Amino acid sequence: MGLSVDMPEYSLQFEKRILHRVPGAEEFPLQLLSDTEKTVIEQFDLVDQNSPVGVVAVPATILMDDQGIIKWVFKGRNYRERPSVEDILSILVD
Repeated sequence: MGLSVDMPEYSLQFEKRILHRVPGAEEFPLQLLSDTEKTVIEQFDLVDQNSPVGVVAVPATILMDDQGIIKWVFKGRNYRERPSVEDILSILVD
């Protein structure tokens, strides 16, 4: 699942752009949700306080189990800072 503060229309445009770039892709692999009121990003303390463009979320990866219990959180400082695939897989395997 993906979460953005963008309007749903922007998320749909994003999905279409990605699908257009992936040969044979028919369906976007994630459900994208819009948090236009910033409710979730505020509850999870994901608001980027240093953003020059207003209230946006820091890039974050949150892993939850089947019961919705948070097992791991990664908060990036900017859009370039993301967890590695190896980091995520090591959490999922444990």
